Amino acid sequence: MDDLIPEIVSAALLGFVVTFLLGYVYRRAERANEHRSLYYGPEIKGGGWIGMAIAVACAVSAFVVTPGMDQLAFALAALMFGGMSVPLLGEAHSTRGYFDDEQIELSSWWREPKRARRTDLKSARFRKYGQSYELVFADGTKIAFSKVLRGHRSVCDHVQSLGHRIDGIEDDRLTR
Repeated sequence: MDDLIPEIVSAALLGFVVTFLLGYVYRRAERANEHRSLYYGPEIKGGGWIGMAIAVACAVSAFVVTPGMDQLAFALAALMFGGMSVPLLGEAHSTRGYFDDEQIELSSWWREPKRARRTDLKSARFRKYGQSYELVFADGTKIAFSKVLRGHRSVCDHVQSLGHRIDGIEDDRLTR
């Protein structure tokens, strides 16, 4: 039982740190006034590069430094961190968006560029479980963008200024 207490405390501390870091990234992205552009900030890109550095360090430990059973653990850690970092870096460095009074467009490396006219906007909603916004247009086009993207608040303010309500937002943070 005495061995369980440090594990519980470390797990709770890790949960607190992750929650704090996500809150920090969300606040930074929300406050960014990015002149009608959407992109990931340096926090997300830095997290991807840190994960890649950990993957490389684990791979070096697995195949150069550590013999025996620990080699498998380091190899699996390298695969895990590399498997998470590569898509994160690809997304962070390739996602670009722009909006103005006429249209919004968004593209990334893993999905085709989407463009729609603001006059065709049918609905907007906040997806709580994905922490993202989704704009649905009359022709069926759906443009979804993360709460972590810099400039997302400007898009939401613009959508609301056009008379559209964003479903799923319980507080008034975006209308301040």
